[in-house]
Amino acid sequence: MLSVDGTYLSGLYQGTLMAVITLDALNYLFDIAYTIVLEETKEEWLWFLNMLQECLGGLKYVIMSDRNEGLLYTVPKVLV
Repeated sequence: MLSVDGTYLSGLYQGTLMAVITLDALNYLFDIAYTIVLEETKEEWLWFLNMLQECLGGLKYVIMSDRNEGLLYTVPKVLV
């Protein structure tokens, strides 16, 4: 199971941090992928999840999220 979320950056560096994490065998957080984009849009989520899908190959996984509008739009398109 992968946890997917985005958070806004403030301060000197602006943008949105998008991240995918999971738990490893010892129950520690394990970063799978992350990126910084200008803003959290459907197009940015689509790009990020397509890159994730490409890196994971044929691996089947479950996504857990906060039901962000961009994720609700892109997850069905990527996980077809």
